[in-house]
Amino acid sequence: MRRLSRGLPPVLLLSTTVLVAACAAPPPPAGHLPAAAPSAPSTEQRGADALLASLPLPPGARRLPTAPQGIEPKLPDRLVNLPSGHGSVATGWWRSPLGLTATQNWVSGLHRRGFPESGTGPDFRMAGREWPAADGWGVRIAQIAAFASGGTVYLEAVAEAEFVGRRPAASLIPRGAASVAVRTRTQQGTTSGRVTDPARIGRAADLLDALPLHSGASVSCPDDVGGVTELDFGGGHRAELQLSGCRAISVFGPGLPADGVQLAGGSDRSAAVLKALGLSVTGTAATR
Repeated sequence: MRRLSRGLPPVLLLSTTVLVAACAAPPPPAGHLPAAAPSAPSTEQRGADALLASLPLPPGARRLPTAPQGIEPKLPDRLVNLPSGHGSVATGWWRSPLGLTATQNWVSGLHRRGFPESGTGPDFRMAGREWPAADGWGVRIAQIAAFASGGTVYLEAVAEAEFVGRRPAASLIPRGAASVAVRTRTQQGTTSGRVTDPARIGRAADLLDALPLHSGASVSCPDDVGGVTELDFGGGHRAELQLSGCRAISVFGPGLPADGVQLAGGSDRSAAVLKALGLSVTGTAATR
């Protein structure tokens, strides 16, 4: 799986793909997910239910009204380590008319349909995927497993969705800045500079404004040795990009909390913003 400390089943992961804004396959059509609603919990549950309903199934699979009695689930109750009260889960069980080998081969073939995560246990095979954060959604993830018990072949699926809300308008970068002051602080010291190209400034602002809010999921940040680049767009609007670890991105501005608003960061997103400004990242330094 990716950078989050997921509550994954004890399986041997055969392959994994880090999913960013351009993932292996597009998320379900917009109509498959509910629009933002005043009640986040109900929105989250509808989102989880929609993800579950969108999962592909082998021909002839018949859904069961409840989990089969006496059968131990192969997938965890929660797929993501979210704080209490965050995220909703939907689960489903099906009988497969195919044999065990054929059903497990079908699950293994889901990587061709946008499910890059795969794994196996002593008696089951699983596949999974995660959709990128977008449209107010933080986490959207699903897994499906195939196994046999008592001569019956089962499919078990778990889907989880977290609605974090859409970004406040005050977190967007105003256009028209004549220059951006750049300051990078690392263990080696502090460097400063200024970007004056309006096209570059506009591209960087576009990239920052396209980032969704950060998920509440627990994050493991290896190789966090510090380093941050501050981008000051003027008028109190600035962004901070961490240069190591999880490469968190935060924005600050009038009307926002003093500690800013954290966005969905990551090395690819941070690097793209810096590249747009004509900066490069080497180790923990952003330079011209």
